Amino acid sequence: MNTRRLPNPISLPERAGMPQLWVPEEAPEEPQVVEDLMDPSSVSDSTLVPHLAALERVTAIERMLCASEQAPSALSRLPALRTLLDGCLDRAIGLQAQGVTPLVLLLRVVSWLRLDDGLRRDFYLDYTRRLALALHGALGFFGGSLRPQETLAALEAWSRWDGLGAAFKRGRPEFASSLQGALRSARFSPGESVRVLAAIAAVRAEQCPTWAPCATVVERLGATVTRAAASLTDDELVLGLGAPRGLSWPYYQCIASVMRDLLLEAARRARLAGQAAAASGPAAAVAVGLAAAEAFHRPTAERLRQAVAVEGGLAV
Repeated sequence: MNTRRLPNPISLPERAGMPQLWVPEEAPEEPQVVEDLMDPSSVSDSTLVPHLAALERVTAIERMLCASEQAPSALSRLPALRTLLDGCLDRAIGLQAQGVTPLVLLLRVVSWLRLDDGLRRDFYLDYTRRLALALHGALGFFGGSLRPQETLAALEAWSRWDGLGAAFKRGRPEFASSLQGALRSARFSPGESVRVLAAIAAVRAEQCPTWAPCATVVERLGATVTRAAASLTDDELVLGLGAPRGLSWPYYQCIASVMRDLLLEAARRARLAGQAAAASGPAAAVAVGLAAAEAFHRPTAERLRQAVAVEGGLAV
């Protein structure tokens, strides 16, 4: 395949639906073309992190542009990408000075790929096993600590694996316990807290139902979100109100008041949107939140529906 057909990570404009990326401080966005990204000789110890950050942008954009297709990622078919990933993993393992950042970025790169059956899938399953072992080993070496942004980045990557959970027994990678520990001490912004809650729910729903972060972590994240509900974007409201669908009832109880606050905020915004409310982001957030509540507890959903009707004047 000609790599020139792949999207340039810098030339594509930001737009609605753009996936959340992780750009470490040491990886400023600089123009790079895809041909350069696929060239192993362009990677050095000093350029590894920015190179991987740009590569994640390419894989994420490809996933976004082909969201409606079920075909395997064009990138995953490239022998050049597999060669590059192998070399980057070896280099990342040897770069102790850069901590776990390169390994987390590699985790995010492969998490965007949609795989097919056959040898390519076998490669990525084996690669993910080796990557998870390397990350687990690095976390042990560095005292089992992750920066909050690294914790969020790794958790989001795990939450969207396309079949890569088959690489592990019961879908649980070796670094799962490290993420669980990191969440206990990490502090996140309100927007980040929404993403963490959504990622936790997605991991439990899609990847590893037995993975159970501490309920107090979920409660603390919820408290951070509810204190800043008015500052959240419409997209963050939708994400936050949809998160409970992957949680169990005890977790939902921890954040039930948070869901109410977010629903009322979404209803208030929908009311302010006036005639355009039916097609607005806040109205979509209300629908998502009520559907999640309905899945857990019908009486709770009914009380929330009544509160939304009073706050936003919405017929829901």
